[in-house]
Amino acid sequence: MERMRFQAIDRTGKAVIMEISANDETSAKRQLRRMGYTPVRSVAAREGFSFAGLLKGEHHFDLYHFTCRLSPLLLANIPLEKALAVIEEGVKKPKEREVILYLRQGLHEGKSFSALTRERKEWFSPLYSSLVESGEQSGNLAGVMMELKRFLKESKDFKDFVITCSIYPAIVVSVTLGVIFLLFTVFIPRFA
Repeated sequence: MERMRFQAIDRTGKAVIMEISANDETSAKRQLRRMGYTPVRSVAAREGFSFAGLLKGEHHFDLYHFTCRLSPLLLANIPLEKALAVIEEGVKKPKEREVILYLRQGLHEGKSFSALTRERKEWFSPLYSSLVESGEQSGNLAGVMMELKRFLKESKDFKDFVITCSIYPAIVVSVTLGVIFLLFTVFIPRFA
């Protein structure tokens, strides 16, 4: 028997990674189904958690990137579930795949997109969920997603601007504090 890892969907629609001891992949999938999970795909050991993956951002869901990929598909009048399937095909990061899988499963069960985004506050902000809901109710989800894309881009640009503007003063302050520390601990005692 060998240990195998699978990405699966539980009864609530949440994507999970399960580890199963089985002789082959078919019997492992059978075990998962008996436990109440729906197997999605086999996960290689290299796709697990690693600090290198954390540094590359593989374990982080990028809402802006997701919205940038979803909005043009919706503008092209592709149904939401099909648009998510198209996005899922091109996703390489496990966290993004987990989010898209969760959304597709929820849509397949008949939930609204806004309700799904509202359930996952760790991935979607309340503002995002509210705007998606207004887009669904008005029948203009594609237009709202384009505006969300623009808003998220401006927010990201502003955050990047603040960070880059704070780097120079932070460096100047830390060098100044280092010089003052050396002055009072090394040079002044020697002259005294």
